[in-house]
Amino acid sequence: MLRNSVTLSRAGLSRMLDPNRDIDKECGYPDVIEVGQYRKIYDREGLGKRVVDIYPEACWSSDPVITDGININEVDSAFSEEWKTFAKKHKLWHYLHRADELSGVGHFGIMVLGIADSEPLNKPVVGVNEKTGETASGEPLDHELQYIKVFSEENIQIAAKDTDLQSARYGMPLLYTIQVSDVENRSTSVGTSLPNIQVHWTRVVHLADNRKDSDVYGVPRMQSVYNRIYDLRKILSGSGEMFWKGGFPGLSFETLPEVQDAEIDKESLEKEVKAYYEGLQRYIALQGMTTKSLTPQIADPSPHVEAMLKIIAIALGIPYRIFAGAEEARLASSQDARAWNKRVLTRRDKYVEPMVIHPFIELCERYGFIKAKAKEGVTNVFWPKMDVSTEEDKANLADKRSNAMAKYVSSDCESIMALKDFFMYVLEYDNATATLLAKHALENDEPYTLKDEDDDVVAVKAPGSSSKVKGGAAPQQGSSQSDEDTRTKTSAE
Repeated sequence: MLRNSVTLSRAGLSRMLDPNRDIDKECGYPDVIEVGQYRKIYDREGLGKRVVDIYPEACWSSDPVITDGININEVDSAFSEEWKTFAKKHKLWHYLHRADELSGVGHFGIMVLGIADSEPLNKPVVGVNEKTGETASGEPLDHELQYIKVFSEENIQIAAKDTDLQSARYGMPLLYTIQVSDVENRSTSVGTSLPNIQVHWTRVVHLADNRKDSDVYGVPRMQSVYNRIYDLRKILSGSGEMFWKGGFPGLSFETLPEVQDAEIDKESLEKEVKAYYEGLQRYIALQGMTTKSLTPQIADPSPHVEAMLKIIAIALGIPYRIFAGAEEARLASSQDARAWNKRVLTRRDKYVEPMVIHPFIELCERYGFIKAKAKEGVTNVFWPKMDVSTEEDKANLADKRSNAMAKYVSSDCESIMALKDFFMYVLEYDNATATLLAKHALENDEPYTLKDEDDDVVAVKAPGSSSKVKGGAAPQQGSSQSDEDTRTKTSAE
């Protein structure tokens, strides 16, 4: 039985490998997908653009905070202030977002840095070792960044690679050739004809997502679902033709049985039909003939389209309702949203930070774009918290926080936990919000409304209400005003 089973399996495999039964050939799938094909699908098919852009759009939905502090609120250092000014001046997050998207169309993409030194683009940056990329003196340089340009693989050729087996950059690009004219004339046949340029690798930030066997070439984001995009394109194109032709059903002209040896006047018949379809005439004059309307064969493509979209979403690891867009995303469950956010956070941790942001920060420090030095030479990347809470989740959280505050006040927990610590570690407010809440609760009797970064109200103090409602328990009988002042001051601190 085992021998027969193996024989049957091999026979089935042979049939699958038979060129006459080649699924790829029968379905029209290309054996090799050129980068130009990826770009065409990206430019002309909305689904291809969705596949390429969905992860970058989610990852760059909020700008990261770069600081040399230990948390997102420590942004008052000289390094943090200079970095914030630098990023705003050069629209850094915009260009990194664009580069992340375009690098996923093909196998890689690059950012060309316009550096104000005395050498042309095809030469190494002045003061930089062209083999290692480090500065010759070991100290930061004093260059300035003038501009940033982003290019996709379609317009790039790697003109030379490092072939030194002893080099740490063995196999990595040394020189890029950029076809600028193709970029200028992509959508139309007119434009400014510009010569190709060559750029040395020390002036380039190389981005390659989904790296597997190579550090230079990643796997295009559309590659794993290209056949399904191709299928969906056939479904949508075929359904368009089907509805177009079905909306104008054909007519069958038949001679009457009693008419023998009839000759059809095709010229007159064509004239009548044309007047009926293209004019306002609502009749067809016929003699010795009758006409019948052909029943159109129209099918609803929705099930096929939805099936393809679900297969693509599964292949990409994206909840279907998230992948389908805004309308479906509103119906997505909290579990789907959390699963999606987890994937986005993973991509930020595994790719965006270590392979994009940190290398760019190191380059800025090495070339002297950023003059201030980070404390202890360490920079950190923090992202604003991703909130996936529904209205019901927020209502439940507010109820639990209110109950926790009531217990804190009634049980005199202030003696073992300061009010600010209670806000931060029990109610989980951030440091800035906790500080303001504690300050207003213990030191300020004026009415106020406190809002967070999203302009949502997080606390309200009504006119005439006691600050002790927001703080700890009321003072015990017999305690002096000075004791109360001391306790209030200690809690605030």
